[in-house]
Amino acid sequence: MAHMKKVFLKKLTKYEKAQCKLFADHSAETHIDEYKRRGQEDIDKIKQDIYYGKIGEMMVYNYMKEDGIKDVSPIDLNIYEHAQKSYEADFRVGAHNVHVKTHVVNNNFPASWMFQKNDPLTKDKYNTEVLFLCVLGRECYAYITLIQPDVIIFEEPMKVALRETKVCVYEETLLHLKKQKQEQHAKNQLDKQ
Repeated sequence: MAHMKKVFLKKLTKYEKAQCKLFADHSAETHIDEYKRRGQEDIDKIKQDIYYGKIGEMMVYNYMKEDGIKDVSPIDLNIYEHAQKSYEADFRVGAHNVHVKTHVVNNNFPASWMFQKNDPLTKDKYNTEVLFLCVLGRECYAYITLIQPDVIIFEEPMKVALRETKVCVYEETLLHLKKQKQEQHAKNQLDKQ
């Protein structure tokens, strides 16, 4: 999969949303120190971030199962202590790692996905890890891609306070790069004629 693909995600059931809420409520306490280190102390905001992240994971899991992918690892709803947290993938599909990032549509920021600067995904420019970049709004969709330099560009966050520890992938940049690739492909096809 050298290119990016956009897929639409189905909304979750009430039961699935309740699972995500329960997970967020109980795991927020194990995240509080990390969030404080980043300047975020609002426990309700922390719970909300965790909740929407888990919503994205569950939507992607459902998408993969409905798409006929049989060997998807189950959703992890375990609560880990801070020392047990890692940058491990959200899912495994056979030998492939699948990472899910979620953006909730709002009027303050364009569609984007945050990564810790020290996340290994931001370091390896020819990574073969699969990334689902989810957008939750009226329509829910995701971009599926490999982390490669001609598809993913990590940029500074718009919010200055986050620039020390975070990098961002912006939807606008993704779509611009995709358009450039399509134009280059069309040009190459014309040159062959």
